[in-house]
Amino acid sequence: MTNEKKKTVYKLDQKFVDQLPLITEGNAKIYFDHALKGFGVSVGKTAKSYILQREVNRRSVRVTIARSYEISVARAREEARNLLHEMRGGHNPNAVKKAAIEAAYQKDSITLRHLLNQHIQSLTAKGCEYSSETYPKTLELHVPDWLDKSVASITRELVIEYHRKIGLHSQAAANTTFRIIRALLNQHRIDNPDCHNPVEILSLKKLWFTEKSREIRIKQHEMKPWIQALATQVANPVHRDYMLFLLLTGLRRNEAMRLTWKQVDFTGKSFRIEKTKNKKPLELPMTDFIEALLRRLWNMRDAECDKTAVWVFPSHLSKTGHLCEPKKSLAAINKHAGMSLRLHDLRRTFVSVATSIKISPYTIKKLVNHSVSGDVTAAVYNVMDVEDLREPMHQITNQLKTLMEIDTSHDDKVINLPLLAQAIGQ
Repeated sequence: MTNEKKKTVYKLDQKFVDQLPLITEGNAKIYFDHALKGFGVSVGKTAKSYILQREVNRRSVRVTIARSYEISVARAREEARNLLHEMRGGHNPNAVKKAAIEAAYQKDSITLRHLLNQHIQSLTAKGCEYSSETYPKTLELHVPDWLDKSVASITRELVIEYHRKIGLHSQAAANTTFRIIRALLNQHRIDNPDCHNPVEILSLKKLWFTEKSREIRIKQHEMKPWIQALATQVANPVHRDYMLFLLLTGLRRNEAMRLTWKQVDFTGKSFRIEKTKNKKPLELPMTDFIEALLRRLWNMRDAECDKTAVWVFPSHLSKTGHLCEPKKSLAAINKHAGMSLRLHDLRRTFVSVATSIKISPYTIKKLVNHSVSGDVTAAVYNVMDVEDLREPMHQITNQLKTLMEIDTSHDDKVINLPLLAQAIGQ
């Protein structure tokens, strides 16, 4: 036993440490090693722990290596030498350990909802409003209990189980749900490359469902029953005109829902969609039939209500002020007409009718704002303006009126759809 700088030091070996008695009162007692400066064993009331105490950046730092029953003296001394090397370099092992614990805690506390909110902000900044709205709705509908789950708790087994479970009701919904989750986790991996994406198991095991393209549309012989159901079964005039507008224009549901009066030009007989799925603005011509429909809505608007006055298809019930989801009206039409249509099927019907009257494929692509990247021939299509589309739009509208058996001399009757129903033989 010697004395060095008022510290009592000992020859720490296994026998010495094992024989040290636990203290019964007071603070822990430290026995420092005579060979490796700062290395020692701290003896408390319940356990003995190996420690290393040295200065780091002129401040005394004590690091706990391990409990005496966890590792041997020789192993503890080896660990102490490694720590000593770090401390001489100015690193505080306690601070490093604390940072690692905090990082692990943050990693474990990151939820799917947190990643979703981050991704929505990114999508909104890029103008991807469709995805920023559909992502939360899809996850809330199919995996609501996952949103507040820790990302670290989402395993491959859970992915397989829930993908199969959702697929029992809708294979397309199962695939869509997990494509969204895959996108969120891939975004998370950019800043956390050590994280894995459990959704990859669906690709590795080839578990993605094979989806068939939906081909439902209003067939020619169904056109008259459909317009009759629209005119007689839907009480809300905004809902009626909205669905007829979708059919007459081929617009996507959200593009029409968010149409504002600022985007409608009655003088130039056109309207412009600023925010589209492919981020390319779309300007379309009005036919007389579409103009009559829009003027009817203009005359109906509540000019004094700031919430709804700006929207072509307003709704006093929605938070946004514009129409959001005419589910009941669509269900009433389907029930009466014996159909199973969705809103997007009206867009598909528009394309089908345009194709049936031999409208150029590139003109149709322009009308519905389909992307044509990589198509060299589409160079001509890309330079078409609203006037180039006016005649094709009239042809499509006239064909739709013919299929609905609407007398072309009664365009003004679109202002009152119940009267329109009488005009077509209801």
